[in-house]
Amino acid sequence: GQRIAVFRLQSGELRSIEDTCPHAFGSLGEGMLIHGNQVSCASHGWLFDLETGVCTRKPDIRLKQFPVREKEGRIQISVAGLKGR
Repeated sequence: GQRIAVFRLQSGELRSIEDTCPHAFGSLGEGMLIHGNQVSCASHGWLFDLETGVCTRKPDIRLKQFPVREKEGRIQISVAGLKGR
């Protein structure tokens, strides 16, 4: 039941994070990558750092991050080893 958004950074690295912005419950997966490693919420523009999960506007808010890798052309996300929060 966990919604997860996956992003490919300009460096080619993958990052995955909770998909739902806590401000207005918008989808971060529908947002835009900003400054190379931040995602902007499509609903109201809150920015989240994909390296840390921290909201740039409210640093006390941190989204869950999920280990992610690409293997043989497939993206694999581990929900067992959650990082953050």
